[in-house]
Amino acid sequence: MRERTTSLSAARRRASRYFWALDDSKKLSEAQREEIFAQLAADPAVRWAAAAREAAEIDASNILAACEDAMAAAVRALSDGNGSNDDTGSNGGAPCAPDAILVDGARVPPSLAPPAQPAPVSAVVKGDAKCSNIAAASIVAKVLRDRRMAALDALFPGYGFSRHKGYGTAEHRDSIARLGAPPSPRPRAARGTEGAESPVH
Repeated sequence: MRERTTSLSAARRRASRYFWALDDSKKLSEAQREEIFAQLAADPAVRWAAAAREAAEIDASNILAACEDAMAAAVRALSDGNGSNDDTGSNGGAPCAPDAILVDGARVPPSLAPPAQPAPVSAVVKGDAKCSNIAAASIVAKVLRDRRMAALDALFPGYGFSRHKGYGTAEHRDSIARLGAPPSPRPRAARGTEGAESPVH
């Protein structure tokens, strides 16, 4: 079963308020990510939006192109105040155009570079370990992924989605060999591994 990519953008004011808790999301436990996510979601000064791409879209281009397209969609959803299109999610609120866009990675996607986006854009290698905005975006992305994987696990017991989170682990491959590939879930049933986070402020 092909995982879906997830990408998100997060608008943050008062970033320093959460600096003590923000770190590379891979270093945090699932419970720690959930706790930080709850704080971010409850703060009216923090805005985020997320977007995902389906397996068919990935196959039609490639994982990088699909991920970059999702990044741009997340930024648009944040800027438009619309978090409901194309299996995106957001914490709502009025439109929040970014002052700047930080991409976790080594390159700026063309879909986020001027003139596609008026805000200045920077790529930050290992950004989730260096920048609180990117760390926040990464945490939100993983929380959304984990919740969608839990929903998928309930739909298709025996595949271990809650444990491997959609990654191509030995358990994942073995379950497909034993049970066959599960049917594609409904669009809102599950979200796979996150591709990249695009935090903005």
